Amino acid sequence: MAEGAHASMLRGTVDADFDALLAELTMSQRADPPGPDASIIAGAFRRSLETVPSKLVYDVSTRAVTLQTPTLFCDLRISAARPELEVGVASFDELPIATLAALVRTTHCFAGYAVIDAATSPPGGARIPRRIRGITCSRLHGVDWQPMPRLRENRWRIQPQFEQGGWVEWSARLDVNGQSEYIEYWRTLGGSRDGPFLALRRRATPEHPAAYFLVSGDHWAYIADRPAEHALPVVTPGEGGHPPDRGRIEPLADAAEAAADRQALLGMLSMECHYGRVKGRSRGVPECAEASSIGPPAPFDARNWWITLSTMPWREGTCFDLPLVRADPEEECSRWEIFDHRDLVPAGSPPPPNASSAIVAVVNARNVVDDGQDGADDEPSISSSHPSFASLSETVAAAVSNAAAGKRKRASES
Repeated sequence: MAEGAHASMLRGTVDADFDALLAELTMSQRADPPGPDASIIAGAFRRSLETVPSKLVYDVSTRAVTLQTPTLFCDLRISAARPELEVGVASFDELPIATLAALVRTTHCFAGYAVIDAATSPPGGARIPRRIRGITCSRLHGVDWQPMPRLRENRWRIQPQFEQGGWVEWSARLDVNGQSEYIEYWRTLGGSRDGPFLALRRRATPEHPAAYFLVSGDHWAYIADRPAEHALPVVTPGEGGHPPDRGRIEPLADAAEAAADRQALLGMLSMECHYGRVKGRSRGVPECAEASSIGPPAPFDARNWWITLSTMPWREGTCFDLPLVRADPEEECSRWEIFDHRDLVPAGSPPPPNASSAIVAVVNARNVVDDGQDGADDEPSISSSHPSFASLSETVAAAVSNAAAGKRKRASES
């Protein structure tokens, strides 16, 4: 993958490219030894730290979660600066232009295909520190909140540290000091690493935008692209407020707000993305406010799908009405296809024949009580008030303070 992360989106070949990657992976896994897939980071993870060493900046406040199956992924990131909505708001139509623009700027989500390889050097043959050599992930985007193009690859190295509760993402791009441009810590969310894994896809049509529905154990993510009439323009990197290597949505939001263009802002917000938990009987997942107390939820019952983070703030803490069964279930389900599945049915059993049966298999597989023995972060809400955020911030502050004190002591001694 030597092209930018938006290469398939720009060509209009997302589905064909993803199908080709899946076919190549299927063939490679029949070899001896089998080729790698993304199983090494399959699961759900929240980001506890992002740092850019060359700029001496770090972020521990953004609510960021990534859900990865052995092939497809979905990322959802909500800035701590996202405005709080008044109680009772249930639609973007109810919000003033300034709030709409702020929501556009403080939201980011994207999804696509993750390609794993064992390359040991970044593009161009530049030297990379020994500590971050090894397994590399390149993500090809199929849906993105940001406008096209993104000229650089979304490529980074994986440092597994699951015994310590997660893994580290080291940028494959190097800064002027020969170090990774950025580093991110990803903490494992409990009940996500052991499967089952499911990746469903809805291909884009004139009537329906592209969409993905992913499941990793007790966790799920849904993302649907903007409708065609709200597609963002392809921008020119380096012009109009965009960085030299990619398009950014902020300049588009700024221009729409300055022009009081409400419809443009609503179009930007028309991409839908949710992350949540598969309820079943998983420990720590409460009932939705609107859930019935009569009997256990059936597979397609909204009570099984609890939203904890969303591009639509009022949806957080509610249940998700699966789009696979809205309106006419048979018609809608026929639009979805099983892209990939792992550990969804017992070994030797036939694979699920369609998306509907795959969803049933997910819920049946999760109808067990979580024993809570995986040692991972089991908090269902990706909250900036999580203890790890506070403790990390305090640790960084203490390190800065100690370094300053040490510098003063050395100066006095000299």
